[in-house]
Amino acid sequence: MELLQPQALLKKGLILSESFDIDDAFGHGVLQKQAMVLGIMGVFLMSTHFAVIKVIAGDVDHWCQQPPDSNVSAIIWRKEFIPVEADGRPSRCRAYYKNQTDFNNTEPTACNEWEYDVSTAGSTIVSVWNLVCHRRVLLVAALAAHNSGRMLSIVAGLIADYLGRAPVIRVVAGLMVISTVASCFRDIIRHLHNHPIRNDWFCECKLPDDCRDFI
Repeated sequence: MELLQPQALLKKGLILSESFDIDDAFGHGVLQKQAMVLGIMGVFLMSTHFAVIKVIAGDVDHWCQQPPDSNVSAIIWRKEFIPVEADGRPSRCRAYYKNQTDFNNTEPTACNEWEYDVSTAGSTIVSVWNLVCHRRVLLVAALAAHNSGRMLSIVAGLIADYLGRAPVIRVVAGLMVISTVASCFRDIIRHLHNHPIRNDWFCECKLPDDCRDFI
């Protein structure tokens, strides 16, 4: 509290000094140690929160789904009906499908449904939201939406400098409540609107948390 007492600072020569020793002003007692621990915890939590999307968005082996009217086994399907790419690996996005109008057409066709490696399929959002092949751009958009809180939190901090922290925190807290309530219905939203951006913004409450922590 000596920082708020000019007489105490004058006794130590801090007002006339060219260099300001922060230890003389604040000290390093219990309060300062607690503030340091809380600051380190905040940085750790925010860092892990930003990194979680990369952990759950890992790649998973996939291939075109076998048609329901197909009478071949899964092994034959992958061996005979999945073309080989130029690099020698089986295609992940194309397959030989029966053409009902041209039976002589043997060109592989891009697929809209896929099968995934069961050993890793349950550990990534790629298989849950089918973020592969031509839908992979949605994964990039989800990552961008998840990390957009970093930039918007800076804007919220600037607005707080002009309008004050209280009104900005009230608005951010309101958004967090809305997103928290929306997260209760995330399964319904995911089934009705299978869209990763919507799940990322409303179910993870990402943006309000970032703005609140920054302020």
